Amino acid sequence: MKVLHRVLAARLPGDFHQDRRNIATIRQRARTTDLCMQKRTITPTQFLTFVCLLLAPGAWAEPFIAPGDMALRHDIQRLADHGVLSGPVTTWPLSWGPILSDLQNYRSTAELPTDVRDALARVRARAQWQTRTDELRFKARASAAERPTRSRSFQDVPREDGEFGAGVTWTGDRFSIDLNLSVVANPADDKDYRADGSNIAIALGNYMIAASTMDRWWGPGWDGSLILSNNARPIPAITIDRNFTDSFDSKWLSWMGPWDMSVIFGRMEADRAVPNARFFGFRFNFKPIPSLEIGLSRTAQ
Repeated sequence: MKVLHRVLAARLPGDFHQDRRNIATIRQRARTTDLCMQKRTITPTQFLTFVCLLLAPGAWAEPFIAPGDMALRHDIQRLADHGVLSGPVTTWPLSWGPILSDLQNYRSTAELPTDVRDALARVRARAQWQTRTDELRFKARASAAERPTRSRSFQDVPREDGEFGAGVTWTGDRFSIDLNLSVVANPADDKDYRADGSNIAIALGNYMIAASTMDRWWGPGWDGSLILSNNARPIPAITIDRNFTDSFDSKWLSWMGPWDMSVIFGRMEADRAVPNARFFGFRFNFKPIPSLEIGLSRTAQ
């Protein structure tokens, strides 16, 4: 209560008796709050959620930006809308390469609105952290949900009642390894152990070829995607993604502007109407003008 006296003493001079009444009121409210906190019961899910906040990592060194971070996507979209980023930004995972290149080459920072400058600083700091190479990093992740939802938005939220995972990641000049293993509670598909979010990739020219179990999000939607989203668990697949989104050199195709391409060859789970169905997906998106991005997607089983 000494702190309360200092706060009141720091105010402009006023009625001393009124101050005493204020102190008495604050003391009474503090006692009431104390009683409420004592009566409140913390459920196991709430406790686990608190632990998750302590364990949740901020960012890890990876050449890709996996879908799931709504705040980062908002910043990237803001930068694309204001011309800071020139390439397509609707095919996730995104490659850090073209984003980092645009951030380094952009010079008209003073002309941007304040909120866009803030987004630029956040994305630049995140890019510098995640694109560091030749560093072996370990990570841990925990999440919990009282009522896990089967219909998710872009944000990465728990699929099951509880999930705990650990992993290791390393990125070199041409190779990238991101291995993850998680244990889940009460899984809907009876799979207690999962390797979701893992990726082993090699860069060949301007393309990245990988064996991957990463989530994919194709399209501009924020609450859902008609083609590929993170609602279902990721499909184990061989993937081909373009690293940099440079325009065609040909005079016949240069009008497309920056373009991106993603190809996926995967196999779906056995517990379905057609067991172990083969899956093929292709997406091509380009920006003929800075304010327009066009995406073409095709999937087949």
